[in-house]
This record gives sequence, structure tokens and C-alpha cells, in this order.
Amino acid sequence: MKPRTRVTRYTVNALSPTHPKADLFAVHVEEATPGRWAITNRFLHLGPDGQWAIPPYAGRSLPEALALAEHIAPRLVVNGVSVTDAISSPT
Repeated sequence: MKPRTRVTRYTVNALSPTHPKADLFAVHVEEATPGRWAITNRFLHLGPDGQWAIPPYAGRSLPEALALAEHIAPRLVVNGVSVTDAISSPT
């Protein structure tokens, strides 16, 4: 049997990959079950109500989840720090 490779996680980030806080502001779109995708930031999942909460939330299609992650990434606030603040103060 030949191994197969498939993508099960995408990363969306408004910060450059070299920014020291890029990992904190990463929004991930992860396949939770076949064909159903969750939007995560570290250990939190984005719920249907748009609030971050403890999992499980995995009810989105891939196109819907990627579009929502791209919408959320530039607006993300982590520990009171916005993406704009992180870009202005990279340390």
C-alpha cells in the first residue's frame, strides 16, 4: 500500500512568519472530522456564535472555515494585544 499525504491543517496569520509573536497570533483551520473543519487559536476553538471557547466546534466546510479565519486573523487580540499593537512593537 502506498502512503497518501493530505492537508489537514492550514495556518492564517496577519503577522509575518519572522515576527517574534507570530505563533501567538496564528489562526489554524484544522480538520476535526472528515470534511468538517474547526478554527483554532492555541487551545481555543471558534464557536458558532463567534466566541472563542474550549472544544469541540467542528461544523464548518473548508471554504467557510478558511474565509472566516482570514477575516479573523487581522482582528485577533491575544492577552489584550491586537495585531496592530504587535506589529508596532515586535518585542
